[in-house]
Amino acid sequence: MRFTRTVAATRAHFTRTALLVFAIGCAPGPDVAVQANKGVVRDSAGIRIVEHAGLPTTLPVWTMPEVADVRIGTSDGSGPAGFGRLAGLVLLPNGLVVAAEAQALELRAFDANGAHQWSVGRGGEGPGEFISNITHVSRLGADSLLVSDGGGRTMAFGPDGTYARIVRLPDATESYSRPRVIGALSDGMLVTTSSRLMAGANDFPTGIARSTESIRMLQPSGVLDDPRGAFRSLESMVVVTRSAAGAITSVAVRRLTMGRGSVFAVGDTSVIAAETDRFELFRYDAAGGPTTIIRVNLPVTLLDADARRRALARDSNAVVSDTMPAFATVRLDDVGRLWVQEFLPSDEARAARWWVLDGDGAFVARVEVPRAFDLRAFAGDAVWGVRPDEDDVPFVERRDIRRE
Repeated sequence: MRFTRTVAATRAHFTRTALLVFAIGCAPGPDVAVQANKGVVRDSAGIRIVEHAGLPTTLPVWTMPEVADVRIGTSDGSGPAGFGRLAGLVLLPNGLVVAAEAQALELRAFDANGAHQWSVGRGGEGPGEFISNITHVSRLGADSLLVSDGGGRTMAFGPDGTYARIVRLPDATESYSRPRVIGALSDGMLVTTSSRLMAGANDFPTGIARSTESIRMLQPSGVLDDPRGAFRSLESMVVVTRSAAGAITSVAVRRLTMGRGSVFAVGDTSVIAAETDRFELFRYDAAGGPTTIIRVNLPVTLLDADARRRALARDSNAVVSDTMPAFATVRLDDVGRLWVQEFLPSDEARAARWWVLDGDGAFVARVEVPRAFDLRAFAGDAVWGVRPDEDDVPFVERRDIRRE
């Protein structure tokens, strides 16, 4: 299965429409520059727009070894290196990698060689304790940690795991949900997303539906900025049951298998936001935005019959999307490059490729990684990530990038 698979002839009109829109949108104008792998670059009302006619066919290839350079974990789940479910990884300037163990409600720090240094956290509602599970971890400022739990709380911890403070988040409003922390810029400004709320019960969707998420910056003063953008979240099948009088009695929500959704990545000075419906990435900075839009023309890809059959074989009750996402997710590395992961069904034999773009939106390389290695944190030529073993037990691994 290729990243740019041709659309079935029976739905070819989708492709023709997409290509027509692209052709109109990137017709050369007076402020256009074209260079190999850099795309068509133009300015539109102060926004830098970079458009590529497709994925480059000639790029340097970076690889990572099949056997990890450092591997942290135990198959039986024992000890501080025994993981059940990891909510994230964070690299600190002192060389430690901190793993957020969602099930055990702990932050666990290891050195660059995988030796355990400290663990903090437990279940509870007190300072430094976590409710339900850990849902998010990221770096805060130069060397601190930002951690959210299933109870809706967000806390800050020092580089040695010492509890520092609770971070107060604004409540929901009539229009938007309570903000959800997704990271922090290097100056300490928190980046959150909020979902647009429905106007009333009669607006509750039925069938395949998607809410929208917007980026909202939380100032140090506690003031939440106005929403930026509106990105549709994961496709879900919603079944609403109503009484004879029209009142809602139950709501069942099931996420679509291989559905499209929204993705976000937070770097030192900017945030990347996108919908996986198309290869179109929006870059926002602390002051506003978007400042840059990066587009790659890819044909709409319909899910073929064989992939649908395999998905239903894994779960006969699955609701399977008709259209494949244009990509899986996006990351920002430590020097501001964008890493975009190819989307493949989970049972695909080969590993998904990653595409690397620089801060200007130019393609830099294609990266071949071992299958099921989920990239989480970057440090120069090293990448830390999570990879399950044959029993689906997660291991924290570091791999060094080998450049062509």
